Amino acid sequence: MIGSKKNALSLAAGLAALAAVAPAHAQMAETNEPAAAEAFDEVLVIARRRAEDVQDVPVAVTAIGAEELEQRSLQTTEDLRFVVPALNVGGQRRDEAQFYMRGNGPGPVNAGQRNFTSVAAYFAEVPTEQTGPGVFFDLASVQVLRGPQGTLFGRNTTAGAVLFQPQRPEEEFGGYASASVGDYDLAQFQGVLNVPLISDHLSLRLGADIGQRDGYTRSLVTGQEMDDRNYEGYRASLLWTPTDDFENLTIVNYRTQDTNGFSPTIRAINPDAVISSAGGQPITFGGSAPRVQAQCLIDFASCGYASLIEAFTAGIMAGGFYIAEQSDLDSYLETQRANGVHTNQVDFLQFFEERSLGVTNITTIDLNEHLTFKNIFGYRNSRVSQTLDYEGIPVDLVSQRTQRGEYSSSREQYTNELQLLGNWDGLNWILGGYVEFNEPGDPQALRAGGLRPSIRFPAHEDTSLAAFAHAEYDLSPVLDGLSISGGYRYTWDDRAYTLSIFSLSSVNSDVLGACSLPACPTSGQNSFSDASWDLALQYEVTPDVMTYVSAKRGYRGGGFNFPAPAGSETYAPELLTEYEAGIKADWALGPVRARTNLAIYRDEIEQSQIQQAATCLGGSVCTIVVNAGASERNGGELETQFLLTADLSLSFTASVNDDPAVFAPKEQYTSSLRYTLPINQSLGDVSASLDYAYIGDRESSDPAGGDYPGYSLVNLRGNWDRIAGSDVDLSIFVTNVTDEEYIIGGLPLYSSLGFDSVFYGEPRMVGATLRYNFGQ
Repeated sequence: MIGSKKNALSLAAGLAALAAVAPAHAQMAETNEPAAAEAFDEVLVIARRRAEDVQDVPVAVTAIGAEELEQRSLQTTEDLRFVVPALNVGGQRRDEAQFYMRGNGPGPVNAGQRNFTSVAAYFAEVPTEQTGPGVFFDLASVQVLRGPQGTLFGRNTTAGAVLFQPQRPEEEFGGYASASVGDYDLAQFQGVLNVPLISDHLSLRLGADIGQRDGYTRSLVTGQEMDDRNYEGYRASLLWTPTDDFENLTIVNYRTQDTNGFSPTIRAINPDAVISSAGGQPITFGGSAPRVQAQCLIDFASCGYASLIEAFTAGIMAGGFYIAEQSDLDSYLETQRANGVHTNQVDFLQFFEERSLGVTNITTIDLNEHLTFKNIFGYRNSRVSQTLDYEGIPVDLVSQRTQRGEYSSSREQYTNELQLLGNWDGLNWILGGYVEFNEPGDPQALRAGGLRPSIRFPAHEDTSLAAFAHAEYDLSPVLDGLSISGGYRYTWDDRAYTLSIFSLSSVNSDVLGACSLPACPTSGQNSFSDASWDLALQYEVTPDVMTYVSAKRGYRGGGFNFPAPAGSETYAPELLTEYEAGIKADWALGPVRARTNLAIYRDEIEQSQIQQAATCLGGSVCTIVVNAGASERNGGELETQFLLTADLSLSFTASVNDDPAVFAPKEQYTSSLRYTLPINQSLGDVSASLDYAYIGDRESSDPAGGDYPGYSLVNLRGNWDRIAGSDVDLSIFVTNVTDEEYIIGGLPLYSSLGFDSVFYGEPRMVGATLRYNFGQ
């Protein structure tokens, strides 16, 4: 811890030095060159729920505008790794990201119930779980706020928020149509049409994103290609402005997906792992005679036993049971290593189906020149049906076998936020209230295969209420350039959860711990509440240099563990207090224009929510969430942009932290180089860009199976915009140029269930996009 404090002090010293140097550079530029700030486009963010330039906000925030999203071919949530420091993306569902921010993970995930994440995603200012293809298109910006959020945003988080802002309808006719083709039979179409229906009063914007691509991971057993894409996304936005003081924006978005699911790849096997017990004797993952194979307890006749009792007695006398022959497990691992990471040995056909609908309505009324009323209503509905193998080998220890037409996950969410915003003589303030109701839209059914075939019927009902206030005050009369801001929110969470487990094999219910018919119901209800707050002091050293210090407190609600050992059915909220200092500076050195944003922080975490193995029903091993003791974390982030010449730009980001959560790297770096060819403008604009990202080593939740190694990714893109003065753009792209093999998520169950399977990222892909712009 002493070393960590020294690192933090070193970063603070560097920050102070930069604060001293940057104004000098800015002043030097003022005498000989145009102001440095003029070299950079203004980027507006809503970090404080009103539009402000990103350089004026005392918050560590990265904003990516529509032009940059297109120029750098940022089309998925995973691509944000190339732009945002301290942000990592991973998880088991490739197209719906789990965000890791400042060393904090997404939090515990229990099947069938709502997950409170440490980083919340918002679409059009409403919390959402859908952020992938069919949603990530026609965006005005993506804004990534780092640090605890909750004072000003609907869902409390302890690490950050990612805001996806769709393009609004405009007053002019226009739009675009684009088509992309590439490796693995990639075929993607995007189209947007903007139509002014009533001049100055009513505008409509329609959009579609449709794509498909073959999978890049093949089962050596079934031949099925997994990790494919097949989706359709549609959006309609209607902007109504009957008067200058009234605005109503309605957005409806719908998406479908139908793929072959995701590909677990075995990485390590622990044949000695004890995964359960029967009659006081262990059931291990691997083994051989004289012990008895556990499958014989389900189908004793196929093993040559006359009855279940005979099979059970034989196992007890032999000293235990085993799941699979150890020689077979060795063979599976050898086959995997011989055939590479983009293969597996899943022995049944997988599928993934998803349907999601979102409705957003935002009403804004200017009551007078100092007072504004705003209401944000949101409805989100998502349904998922899927099968999923966990091991990636032909041993069905644990799998999800939900049938088509059943929903393994169903969410229906209603939210509403009221805001009253005011400004008066240097004071900006906001008062508001937030309500969220979340429950399954349809019954959920989780069919489990493997050793304990069963059906789980989970249901939840969550309600969240909050009241908040925030204010910013200009202290320039005291000291020119000084201002202060702060806010407070109190949240009340009521949660109820019910789980019923039905055994599909009653003969083994007593032996293996599954409940026999009719059911094994478990339910719980609890309430959690706490405060979130923030306080910031910022000082504008010059018009181009701003420094700030802040303190924030974030809250993440508690939840349930079902099934679970007695006394651990509930876990408490997680609390995080963060102290941050930062500088945002635009400066110039001769002809070079630069932007440098630096932040250092210290996190103090209480009741941290972590997942760990436990002994549950029938002596089986299960995963539960517990609250750990207090911990601390120090880190820093750097974002730089250099306009080296009129045609050449370079950007660089870096982030470090000394004590990250599981799967969060200690360090990561990105860089981007962009060059525009100095050709006659009548030919159009031709540019090339190179993007690089390094994600450091990450810890696994089960270190016995091995940690996840760091990796580097390189992307290339060439753009020819306005070809020969036309309205046509052409781009050619190569992602993962070096064909890096890298892990994006996993199921680290080496100690508890005897295997460690992982999910690998996309291999190298080459493609091209042709786009036609019209109107405007």
